[in-house]
Amino acid sequence: MKNINLIITILVALVLSNCENPRYVDAGVIWTDDSYFTSEGDWYLAISDGEYSNCEGATIEVLDQFPISVNKNVTQKFVLGAGSEGNITAFVFLDTNENGIYDEGYDKLTGYKYNYAVSNETTAISVSAYY
Repeated sequence: MKNINLIITILVALVLSNCENPRYVDAGVIWTDDSYFTSEGDWYLAISDGEYSNCEGATIEVLDQFPISVNKNVTQKFVLGAGSEGNITAFVFLDTNENGIYDEGYDKLTGYKYNYAVSNETTAISVSAYY
């Protein structure tokens, strides 16, 4: 019986030590017509840590992504793993090679917006995207 209690205590301690404080993001996409971009291909709404800028050519580490339809406004809820407080960027990209992931080297994102995220709270981000 002592061994079972010890095992249960160890398991509970392991579970509690691995508890994460998730970050929640509600990201909405509002589409705008722009003849520069084509609407053909696979489109995604994605989330990354940090503040993105097309001018600085920042590296993007995608935390999560969701397929979306061009010219159809959408709101998607993301639950991200634990992370420090700070900016999170929601962005829309066209997967030109149709491999299902964001690849470095895409010229520009077709829309992005960042906001400050806090663990255990919901961060709302509205992205204006172009097609």
